[in-house]
Amino acid sequence: MKVLYSSISQIRSLFLAALLLVGGAAYSQVTLATQVVEDFPNSLQVNLVASNFQNIVGMQFTVEFDPAEAEYLNFSDLNLPGFGVGNISNPLPNKITVSWISPDLVNGTTVPDATVIAKLNFTPLVADACSFLFSQFPTPTEFTDINGEAEWIVIDCAIGSLTGTLAADLNDNCQIDAGENGLPNFKVALQGDNGTYYSVTDLHGNYFFPLPANETTLLASVIPPNGYWDAPCLVNNVIDINGGGNFSLDIPITANLLCTELWVDVSTTLLRRCFDNTYTVSYCNQGTLPVIGVEVTVELDEYLDVLASSIPWSLIEGNTYTFSLGDLEVGECGIFTITANLSCDAVLGQTHCVEAVISPVETCNTSSSWDGSSLSVQGNCDGNEVQFEIRNIGSENMSAPSSYIVIEDDMIKMSEPIDPLNVDQTLNFSFPANGSTWRVEVAQAPFHPGNSQPSATVEGCDTDDDFSTGFVNMFGFDEGDPFVAIDCQQNLGSYDPNDKQGFPAGYRDEHLIAPNTPIEYKIRFQNTGTDTAFTVVVFDTLSTLLDPATLRTGAYSHPYQLDILDGHILKFTFNHILLPDSTTNEPASHGFVQFKIDQQPDVAIGSMIYNDAAIYFDFNDPVITNTTFHRIGIDFIQDVTSAREVFAPGLEVQITPHPIHGEAQMKVFGMELQKSTLRLYDGFGRLVRNADAPGNEWTLERESLPAGIYWYTLQSEGRLLATGKLIFQ
Repeated sequence: MKVLYSSISQIRSLFLAALLLVGGAAYSQVTLATQVVEDFPNSLQVNLVASNFQNIVGMQFTVEFDPAEAEYLNFSDLNLPGFGVGNISNPLPNKITVSWISPDLVNGTTVPDATVIAKLNFTPLVADACSFLFSQFPTPTEFTDINGEAEWIVIDCAIGSLTGTLAADLNDNCQIDAGENGLPNFKVALQGDNGTYYSVTDLHGNYFFPLPANETTLLASVIPPNGYWDAPCLVNNVIDINGGGNFSLDIPITANLLCTELWVDVSTTLLRRCFDNTYTVSYCNQGTLPVIGVEVTVELDEYLDVLASSIPWSLIEGNTYTFSLGDLEVGECGIFTITANLSCDAVLGQTHCVEAVISPVETCNTSSSWDGSSLSVQGNCDGNEVQFEIRNIGSENMSAPSSYIVIEDDMIKMSEPIDPLNVDQTLNFSFPANGSTWRVEVAQAPFHPGNSQPSATVEGCDTDDDFSTGFVNMFGFDEGDPFVAIDCQQNLGSYDPNDKQGFPAGYRDEHLIAPNTPIEYKIRFQNTGTDTAFTVVVFDTLSTLLDPATLRTGAYSHPYQLDILDGHILKFTFNHILLPDSTTNEPASHGFVQFKIDQQPDVAIGSMIYNDAAIYFDFNDPVITNTTFHRIGIDFIQDVTSAREVFAPGLEVQITPHPIHGEAQMKVFGMELQKSTLRLYDGFGRLVRNADAPGNEWTLERESLPAGIYWYTLQSEGRLLATGKLIFQ
């Protein structure tokens, strides 16, 4: 008979599980381990051994195993009050679920350390079976004490764990000394023969890994949030885990460049007209120097009326609010909230944008090839016109031309060069306020620092509130740099209380995005039950086409702990969230978390990136969100500046003579038309003619149109048939 227990002094260590470290004070840290007693080929018994099981009012977990290694028989020796036949089930051939609530909800249940709370009995099919793992489906791991929270540690047929602290090594002695604080939001990676595993440091710089059973050595490395940090002291970074054990590795890191870098993000759960909506602004100093006099400026949509904020604002200019944060130490983070009422005058489905900028901004390590220019673009609705301004806000004149494109709804209407602009010089142009959503994108000068991609979008510019919606989030925003964040959301009538969104939404119904475009995901949840939710756990399994090493956490509604399981499963745990049910306090019953992640390099054209999430409220079954998807593509925006494009198979448009002096004949072949609509746009994208075209042939007259290049669209019964370019001489 072989006895396997959680001690490195014995033959082998076998544990079941994963880790959850909750924020704030915790009153229990339950350890659930397995004692595997094997008498091959006769019997195999898995003892569930609990320690620090104090004042526990409930628990649940799933044990997963390989049916090729062991056959489940039954359970025995249940040693908790109220723990009986109904608490353990075998819902799937390879799953055993356990769910228990203490009969004493006031004091909870306490048992002595090393108590075997249950025994799972198997018939071994192979010797040394090691397939017993905690799974999060169909029942996730969770313990709750009388305070509504409990830390817990369970280590799976992992052979141990790796823990440590990552901190700034201020005196460069390759040690973490007193006063050298841990740094949050750094990723620690372990590279093995069978995969790469990740952990994200918490607010105190701590990290944790359950060690995988199928690895013998692991190579540790650090992934900082920017290029200003190195880990030169991580020289003995090969960890030999053969034989098991619990390991510790503290990681001192040093600055390779003294530079400030402030980060900000902003978002809210959802927007409803006539309701108060709360935005969360998250910020951090992720540079290598303290920053003095930090401010966040928040510009809100004109339909949002600010009512209150969790910290006082220091300045108001129109709908722009400035918040003074004081000084930020290296690694210091914080959040504040802004409550604003969304006007009842907003049109259903209208998009409302909020932009947050944190300052001061320092530009470090710039290329000598950069000309020092920096372009910005602003847009606004002014009566009958949509106006745009491109400005050089840099410190130097442009040394070469640039370019911009104009998109009306979802079609490129213009693509024009920009002559070099001097410092503070502008280029201004306008379009008719025809209800379309207008967007301008500008190209920065080569070698421009950071990831700025200037753009501006104007929606809802129309005299009678009859305008297009749903186009704003189709494309990305100019928030590639860490010091700026833009949140644009359509207001909602009815909504799914638990859902997932991906930004940019992508082009048209296929949700097309370009290769290497980062995706920002937001997971929204609401407690629609009948009582307070003490704990909310969100699981998000990343597509293999996304790179976990590039994960950047964003704004959130409530504090959480993030764990990365198996290298690609994100686990957000909102411990002690005390989320009220929607019937008791509807506004406070909502929550959200968002993160941004890059694609794997050069994902193949046509690839689909899918993503959904599972949301657990306490001991309830998971709520599975909708599935978001993006298709990878190139040159997918319809360009009506090109010579001609046909969207109906077999259709051909003929214009004779061309170029046109006075009039021309337009003929359509390949489709019988009863009535169609011809629209002409000038070089600035302005609609200059909107005419009915009877049948398949008609005369196009120049009338008073000036000479130049024009673009046309041909539609029939709401269907776009063709686009093209024509010239009046």
